Amino acid sequence: MFKKYSVFAGCIFLAILLAGCNHDKKYAENIYFHLEKSAKQESTFAKIQKELQQSSKKGTKIIRNCARSKYRR
Repeated sequence: MFKKYSVFAGCIFLAILLAGCNHDKKYAENIYFHLEKSAKQESTFAKIQKELQQSSKKGTKIIRNCARSKYRR
C-alpha cells in the first residue's frame, strides 16, 4: 500500500517539476509586456493620486477657514 502511494506521489512530484521547468519565451514576453503595461498605468495613477491629495488638502483648508470665520462673528 505504501509503495502505491509513493509511486503516485513521485509521479505528481515529477509532473510538477517538469511543468515548472517549461520555459517558453513567448509566455515570458507576454508576462513582461503586461508588467510594463501595468507599470505605466501605475505611474499615471500615482500622478493622479498626488493631485487628488493636494486638492483634498486645499478643500480641507477652505472648510476650516469657513468654519473659523463663522465662529468669529
